[in-house]
Amino acid sequence: MDVVEFPEVVELNVGGKLLTTLLSTLRKEENSMLAAMFSGRHQISRDRHGRYFIDYDGNVFENILNYLRHGSIPPKERALEVFECAAYFGIESLGESLMMYQNVLYRKRITYLKEKLDKEQFRKLKQYAVTYFNKNFHPSEDKHFAFTSTNNCAYFEERDGERYLHHNQIPPTCILFGTGIKNVAWYKDEVHEELTRCLTHDLCELGFGTFCYYGFSLRLQCKWCGNSVCHAIVLRNKPWKDRAAHWKMP
Repeated sequence: MDVVEFPEVVELNVGGKLLTTLLSTLRKEENSMLAAMFSGRHQISRDRHGRYFIDYDGNVFENILNYLRHGSIPPKERALEVFECAAYFGIESLGESLMMYQNVLYRKRITYLKEKLDKEQFRKLKQYAVTYFNKNFHPSEDKHFAFTSTNNCAYFEERDGERYLHHNQIPPTCILFGTGIKNVAWYKDEVHEELTRCLTHDLCELGFGTFCYYGFSLRLQCKWCGNSVCHAIVLRNKPWKDRAAHWKMP
């Protein structure tokens, strides 16, 4: 294979943004994908003016160059997107430096948890929650999503093509103890904590709440099941100060 020769000063077109840097800068992180791209072993596409083209957001990629040039770390407002860019191009030292930002550490934790999930189960659960919230809740309302297993108040009925727990009958026969909650999205399955954390995160990212919590127990009273407990998550537009001790942020 012929070795590609690069000039000492390299002109780049990164997603339409024109950038110029030294070849040594691009090769600085020796084990990175970026260094491999400009090692001479690979052909790189060029634009019509002969600049080397990289299909990425140029405003984000510029932070990668600034780090490779003089070790500068982006501000916290850009940390997450730069972290993802550093991971894509294999700039591991920058990724490690960005771990000082809480949102980056949190995103890495969620990504790790998602890798362990049953992806199809998570997809169905997330779609169920999105569909139910869009259909039954106003954007300004607090949104509660509760999980019940066959051992916790499991009497369901079908009505007009929808599944209902019997507390939704009129008059109600299964009520929530001391919560003030009037409307709850129910899911007939018990799920593990990692899945609820990831679901809470994704629903928050989709705009269903600004403050999202998981790990709360709702007490139920039912004339069929007696007293029982189910786990729930809640999505709110304001922090829930009076109940903060009972909830965990994802």
